[in-house]
Amino acid sequence: MPIVYFAPDDSLLQGQYQNVTQHTDIVPGVLNYLHYPDKFKFFGNSIFDTTVSSCFAVSFLDGTYQLITNNSVTTTDFDTEFHFVLRDAKTVNDSIKASNTLKVFVSLYNRSMIHNKLTEDE
Repeated sequence: MPIVYFAPDDSLLQGQYQNVTQHTDIVPGVLNYLHYPDKFKFFGNSIFDTTVSSCFAVSFLDGTYQLITNNSVTTTDFDTEFHFVLRDAKTVNDSIKASNTLKVFVSLYNRSMIHNKLTEDE
């Protein structure tokens, strides 16, 4: 789904962003753009944060989790095997890293939801 950020006369918001994004990237992106001073915790990344090393999106549909990166798609239902498809073939370690990233993301998200901790701890 295309996401459009618009601010008249701002050269930062010109052109196209070529990395994977998702809905959870909108709030961190807006807060980063506005130079929000307080800490915040979201399960997305700001497209304006140049220190983010890996962009990804996570989805859940019909009992299957998907991790989508610029180079690969990993799917699993966590009961059977992981399926890994590389767009730009690299190494087997990429599939292990993607599987682990997906496991950690889902675990952190579920834990945060169960314990009502979707905000940064003080």
